[in-house]
Amino acid sequence: MSDALEGAVALDTLENLPLGVLILEAGRIQWVNAALCDMFHSTRREVTGLTAQRASSTRFASLFDDSGRLSLTEPEGTTRWLERRRLALADASLIVQCFQDITARVKFEEECEHLRGRVAALETKDPVTGLPNRKAIMQVLEMQVSRSRRYQNPLSLLLLSVQSPTASAELHDTLRGIGQALTDQLRWADQLGMLDPTSFLIILPETALADAEALAAHLAENRIHLPKIATAATVMLGAAAWQKGDDPRKLLQRLQGNQKLCSAALLP
Repeated sequence: MSDALEGAVALDTLENLPLGVLILEAGRIQWVNAALCDMFHSTRREVTGLTAQRASSTRFASLFDDSGRLSLTEPEGTTRWLERRRLALADASLIVQCFQDITARVKFEEECEHLRGRVAALETKDPVTGLPNRKAIMQVLEMQVSRSRRYQNPLSLLLLSVQSPTASAELHDTLRGIGQALTDQLRWADQLGMLDPTSFLIILPETALADAEALAAHLAENRIHLPKIATAATVMLGAAAWQKGDDPRKLLQRLQGNQKLCSAALLP
């Protein structure tokens, strides 16, 4: 009597859980509770007895896969997300799976990711050097190119790129050291920023190519002081000047093509 009572109480508990529950035996669904039927907009009769083969072309196919998270398309076209957990039983012939509706959590995660993207889009500082990031320095470059187009003013660029096999912490120290050294030696009108995580773009308004190349030579000859730069670091330095017909993309392509290896000159 007690065994029968315990079985009835257990079954009634499973039936009234706020989670979807199914029990499989030998790859066949033997029992589901009302909550799981509601999640799949189905009846117990539709689900009970299904095997993976019979369910393969139906909306119940996901009940037999190995994913921990399921997505269901609701009749109105929205998506419902379920999280699956498998329970270990002493009777290895039975498999019990529980399904929790996590739609609200997934929507919250998506909203957080969207907000992180918006914050990143608004960010203007490189996280390592504190200099303007690519978005910010490209805005300056576009403005300066537009100014040169309109007034035919000279405009030159320098590009200094660092590659190092050292650990990130040491490379970050190197980048910060270069950023500070360049900041100390540039004019107030010059603009310095990060074109990518390891490349410094220097914008030199009212500067002809010959003067930009002289500045590049000066930086190399004076050996920028980089306290913790690794001896294995590779530094590339190049100069280019705006020409009639250039847009920022063409100017940057020419600048990158003009870079030359100069790590030995820049190392302390």
